[in-house]
Amino acid sequence: MSSTPAAKRVLVAGLGRFIAADHAAQFGSAQANRASITANLEKARQHGFEPSAVELNPNDPAASLKELRELLLGTHFDGFTIGFGIRGKKEFTELFEDVVNLSRELSPKTKLGFSVAPDAVFETLLRMFPEMGEKEE
Repeated sequence: MSSTPAAKRVLVAGLGRFIAADHAAQFGSAQANRASITANLEKARQHGFEPSAVELNPNDPAASLKELRELLLGTHFDGFTIGFGIRGKKEFTELFEDVVNLSRELSPKTKLGFSVAPDAVFETLLRMFPEMGEKEE
């Protein structure tokens, strides 16, 4: 008899409302990005995840890191996913490094995941926690 896996609390970091900082708009409009992320977070909830999101502003990294620090100090997360919008642009490399290093410093046992697109957040979470996937055959 299989048991339901324990809920996984996860933090998803991305550009969010600051998507305009990505002038290449590699994943489409801000509205389409937000819709994809919202749908992925809802799917994650349906599979037993407890997702939270943090929006990182590459034009104000100090404020973004302060918010991230407060989240990581205030809550235990089983997983932390960083979106491609932050890690995939050379202009945002320093912010990406700071985010990874801060997460390792404050929450060293939290699993890291790296999403490849706004519509791949749920897929990333399943790579991190395969036991949370669908059990249907």
